[in-house]
Amino acid sequence: MTGEFARINVKVNNTYIEYEKNGKLVKEFSNGNIVPLTNENQS
Repeated sequence: MTGEFARINVKVNNTYIEYEKNGKLVKEFSNGNIVPLTNENQS
């Protein structure tokens, strides 16, 4: 239920949610696009 509620809030507020998918952090936008988060400071 929490994930469904978060997705509803994303659509209403035109924002994004961050969560872990397959061991990596991602952002999911209101249009359904999922973008991996990257740490540019990693070596």
